[in-house]
Amino acid sequence: MYELILPKAGEVEFMASLLFQRHGLDFTFGFKAPDDEYGTNLAVISSELKKKFDPGFTIKPPYPRPDHNGDIEVLGKIIEQFSSLVRSTVGGFERNS
Repeated sequence: MYELILPKAGEVEFMASLLFQRHGLDFTFGFKAPDDEYGTNLAVISSELKKKFDPGFTIKPPYPRPDHNGDIEVLGKIIEQFSSLVRSTVGGFERNS
């Protein structure tokens, strides 16, 4: 498992990790605040958001995961992109809070 250390935004704590699953990598993201907590994987977050704007939307395959196929360089690039994505998302929360 790869965990990303993220700064707190006020009283909100962000969590992100990359888990090694049988069929690829699973990206998770969540937050914990004094009055609320939420966490799930990025595929679920993005599909739930898309369905709010397009109720007939379906993902095919239903649960895509990036797979490094044992290549350490590809794995490094996936981790780098995941870290960048999560850090920019947290940065957006910090700017808007």
